[in-house]
Amino acid sequence: MRGSRGGDDRLWIGVGALTGLALLNKQSFLFYAASLLVALLVTPARRLLASRGFLAGLAVAAALVLPHAMWQVRAGFPMLELLSAQEWKNAPWSIGEFVVQQVLELNPLAVPVAAYGFWLLWRELRPIALAFVLQILLFAALKGKAYYVAAAWMPLLAAGGAGLKERWRLPAAIAVALSGAALLPLVLPILPPEGLVSYQAVLGVSPPRLENKKYGALPQHLADMFGWEELRDAVAWGAVQIEPGERAAVFAQNYGEASALELLGSAGLPVISGHNSYYLWGAPDDLSALLIVGGRVEDHQRVFAECREVARERDSEWAMPYERALPIWLCRKPRQPLRAVWPRVKHYE
Repeated sequence: MRGSRGGDDRLWIGVGALTGLALLNKQSFLFYAASLLVALLVTPARRLLASRGFLAGLAVAAALVLPHAMWQVRAGFPMLELLSAQEWKNAPWSIGEFVVQQVLELNPLAVPVAAYGFWLLWRELRPIALAFVLQILLFAALKGKAYYVAAAWMPLLAAGGAGLKERWRLPAAIAVALSGAALLPLVLPILPPEGLVSYQAVLGVSPPRLENKKYGALPQHLADMFGWEELRDAVAWGAVQIEPGERAAVFAQNYGEASALELLGSAGLPVISGHNSYYLWGAPDDLSALLIVGGRVEDHQRVFAECREVARERDSEWAMPYERALPIWLCRKPRQPLRAVWPRVKHYE
């Protein structure tokens, strides 16, 4: 904000460093950076883009991101594959639903503060306000999830809070804090599952459906905290069936299962998966047996001559439905080397 007002030119170096780190943390920050750049270009602030400070900041951001960009090239641009999968992964929504979800995630009583902040920024720091509009429009056009633009509201809230008259600041802060506290159990694991289900009913809300998958009683980000110990135990039971001397691994259907097993235990077996970066990390090629989490035995038998169910998860009532009571298959006698079939298990989503 200070840089866009034409302050100390060296501030752009800090902006560049933050932009580079943000992109390494989450590549979708590129959408905000691009929106801000466009907003600067179409306003009088574009004169700042020719300054030495801005060019230095751009160089810093590029230097931080360059190693990752080189990796993307070598790996075949997996991020582009991931983005292309969002069209069928994300649940469809209407513009009205997108707006309502924005309001709920922000906190309805914080909306007036943010709206006031937007008005102030439009008058005093138009590139920041315009970048917010562009990002909202961009993610709406791309059918992104509502929370993708959550961080874009922060400058608006900061401006609105700072711009309030003294007599309104404390009442506004109390109202936002109390309403935020009332909504907090929907976001953080404060209540036990049974209590959260009842609380959702009292508020008249249901878990937002973000993806084209079957949902349970809990929001996905909370439901995904359940079922992993049951998975670890089922894999341990299945591993008992592996014969001494067999070269074996565990194959998980997604990175949630794979990372849970790596964290909680996989009976000493390496964990592999075709999901996202796990696909890029590959798999041992000399396997003689594979414990497979879930999936259909008919699909597994296309790769292995012998497959049988050796364990099954205990049911976890609050986990996502597609992660409950999964079978564990022990498959042997691969029909061809694993490297030959590995490209077929890749799925980015």
